[in-house]
Amino acid sequence: MRVLVAYGSKKGGTKGLAEAIGEGIEESGVTVDVMPADRIDGLDQWDAVVVGGALYAWMWHRDARRFLKHHRRQLREMPVWVFSSGPLDESAEEREIPPVGRLGSWMNKIEAKAHRTFGGRITAEQRNELPEGDWRNMDDARQWGREIAKAVREVGPRTEPLPEQESRRERRLRNVAAALCMFTGLTALFGGGALILSPTGGASLGLPMSLLEGTPFNTYLIPGFLLFFVVGVSNLFAGVRLIRRLTSADMYAVAAGGILAIWLVTQMVMLNTVAFLHVLYMVVAVATMGTAFGAWWQRHRGEERQPGELVQGE
Repeated sequence: MRVLVAYGSKKGGTKGLAEAIGEGIEESGVTVDVMPADRIDGLDQWDAVVVGGALYAWMWHRDARRFLKHHRRQLREMPVWVFSSGPLDESAEEREIPPVGRLGSWMNKIEAKAHRTFGGRITAEQRNELPEGDWRNMDDARQWGREIAKAVREVGPRTEPLPEQESRRERRLRNVAAALCMFTGLTALFGGGALILSPTGGASLGLPMSLLEGTPFNTYLIPGFLLFFVVGVSNLFAGVRLIRRLTSADMYAVAAGGILAIWLVTQMVMLNTVAFLHVLYMVVAVATMGTAFGAWWQRHRGEERQPGELVQGE
């Protein structure tokens, strides 16, 4: 049996807790590796995982968050325990403190066994207004490690290979889709904002009012609002979700690309013309939908794939 204790630590306080948990696990006769969360590529060599993160402004450490997201497929197939480090008082020992922010949601996704919050630490080198102090209970951390070791032995060693992580192809497709969404969103916000501020067009925008002849609009105000809020905000929203690897981000991006395509087709029909920007942004819309759907399909295949099954080109 082999257990990984991974941690995200900024000043070393959480690292110390991870080492204490590892000591408790090792004292119980289970092999343990204590490592920074950002240095781990795969989990195939371990039978169980403990992952912890420092709390800053009640947000979990970035390396620990990324660890859960990047390894989510494999974590779902093995026993996982989660801990946090942060309260600068005795509250962690006085009562059970629940996971902060989206951590509880991520724990549900990977079906984590349990969560513990330990006290934090302030050192003189951190240079802030809070007094120096250490509220970490190392004995409690070692005892929790012993409890984890007992549970790991009861579960037994892993007998099936783990599923693959997010493939390089999926990651590339998602990154391209995110870049396209952010490009569309930012330029749509800029263009829509300009139309809202100058609804009569004018020399600065190069849009004569005669362009609106045959359309339902007397000024560029409503088109500006539609461009800003419908096209711009939807694409920015999808782009941010893709970057943060949030649930259903791929489908949001497909929808955002579709919104852009509908906007372009409607505009070309109303104006009865096709300009260079129409062609450019239609290519962007199609590319956004294609790459986002491709990322979704890669993930869908990965989730349906039998553990250990190889995929060509990944």
